Amino acid sequence: MTNDMICPRCGSRALNTPDTAFEWDEVTCIECDEFIDTCLGLAQRAVDYLPPLDEACLKTRAMARHMGMRA
Repeated sequence: MTNDMICPRCGSRALNTPDTAFEWDEVTCIECDEFIDTCLGLAQRAVDYLPPLDEACLKTRAMARHMGMRA
């Protein structure tokens, strides 16, 4: 999977994330292999652009994990 962010090292827009990513998996630049962020970090940035229902689902999932429930 690729993302449309810019690598601060080489300026590339092609980022590499695993298709079945865990929150702690690294997002790297395809061109120079620079670490950009974790999958969780990118997901948290994307929350600003989500419709209210999607945002509520993500917050419910995070709250369930915090309470020790499997979500």
